[in-house]
Amino acid sequence: MDIIHLLPDSVANQIAAGEVIQRPASCLKELVENSLDAGATHIQVIVRDAGRTLLQVVDDGSGMSETDARMAFERHATSKIQTASDLFSLRTMGFRGEALASICAVAQIELLTRRAQDEMGTRLEIAGSEVRVQEPCQCSVGTNFKVKNLFYNVPVRRKFLKTDQTELRNLLTDFYRIVLVYPKVQFTFVNNDEIMLELPAGTEKQRIEAVFGKGTGRNYTSGLVDIRTDTDLVSICRTHIIRRHRHINLPVPVKIYGRCKCKLGKTTYSINGVPAQLGQQNALPILQHILQVVRETGTNVRDEWRHKIALSLASDTAIPYGKTLTEEEMRDLLTHLFALPMYRRTPDGKRVIVVITDEEINKRF
Repeated sequence: MDIIHLLPDSVANQIAAGEVIQRPASCLKELVENSLDAGATHIQVIVRDAGRTLLQVVDDGSGMSETDARMAFERHATSKIQTASDLFSLRTMGFRGEALASICAVAQIELLTRRAQDEMGTRLEIAGSEVRVQEPCQCSVGTNFKVKNLFYNVPVRRKFLKTDQTELRNLLTDFYRIVLVYPKVQFTFVNNDEIMLELPAGTEKQRIEAVFGKGTGRNYTSGLVDIRTDTDLVSICRTHIIRRHRHINLPVPVKIYGRCKCKLGKTTYSINGVPAQLGQQNALPILQHILQVVRETGTNVRDEWRHKIALSLASDTAIPYGKTLTEEEMRDLLTHLFALPMYRRTPDGKRVIVVITDEEINKRF
């Protein structure tokens, strides 16, 4: 008797959903990225019970035809690629065509969508990969996507979701990552019928201020530092650094286009953060020094790069000779020093601790 058989699509989709959809934030990311790919200029995210009961994404993008709306929920159905060579010219968020099939396998879906050239839109209802309703309807141009009762048919997965507070934090984290990169798109985030964020289209500075400055009473725009520069080593363009307290955040990636003649080639560096050890120091010369070290290393071995960069950063952020420290700073310094596995010498081999005998002290003093 043969024992190997093909799984039904509904079962295969539930298995795939475990890889693509881990929590409500996964749905939010996939749906908002679809809206951006559709050219939306205004995207609304509406959640209830941290996405367990409802996660809704409404956009004014291009919308879909009746056939496309139905095909979008099939596994590996995509508008992004047709041949393998298309993989090398992708300019969109996703392309595999697995997200919607995975979502509808573990949730109840309602979709309303219409293109500008169509008089009527399309309404779909899907639950557990089973299409229950497909009919024409009146709706606005764009797409209105509702995900209801996530993991309703996979109780084990639903049980392992975190508290509403944690899941809402995960939703907002993914939401922030997207809105900061697309300042020219208007976003709205509604939680339990209350507007938490209303982000109009604007500049990068305005978007950073709207996200990080809301409710803080501080003017974040005044804390933005322009780090544009152009040297023989590197050209740094877009964007800004936020200085907060004793550390620097880079909420919008800084792209660094290297022009150094070494094995790096045409490399784009994405700096997602500046180490907290910099304190109030100017990050730009330290960054330039790090890139100079990488260029001079002339190797493709990542571990060696990391070692050289660590040495450079340790040297540039060291306490200057002759600086007077407070008692608290001295205690903090010693605490961190003796927490290291090798505290007797610096990473480049210099001695940190010198042992002086009583006899030597008597001679010197």
